[in-house]
Amino acid sequence: MSTTNQSGIAGFITQAAKGGGNAMSFPRLGDRIAGDVVDRELIDDQHNPGNQILKITLAVESATIDGEALQIDHVSEQVVKALYVRGPGLREAIGKAVVSAGADSIEPGDRLTVEFTGEKSTGRSRALKLFAAEFKAAQ
Repeated sequence: MSTTNQSGIAGFITQAAKGGGNAMSFPRLGDRIAGDVVDRELIDDQHNPGNQILKITLAVESATIDGEALQIDHVSEQVVKALYVRGPGLREAIGKAVVSAGADSIEPGDRLTVEFTGEKSTGRSRALKLFAAEFKAAQ
């Protein structure tokens, strides 16, 4: 498990609410992932030196990736995906979901669902991806 300090993640979530391989990338509208948080940590953003992003590792319960439902045999396998929270659409959706649930951080055992719901023009070559998120803190 990560040893990231609590205040760093809580600060990241509070700020977010205001405003590869095993990685989930949401290439198609409607792609979604749902699962239990296994780990979370703030890591250096390799695309923007000096910035940090939140990496959430999920034990996947269900997912639709590139328009296809991920088939998981929960008896014989555990699928783990990393969710790199970069970009304002994803940060805002997860941050609002966490705050709406009355939490101030994401912890192992919490449940998170994220879905790619649309795009918004930014006037640049790439549109801003929009997301919806649901969060339930572990009991």
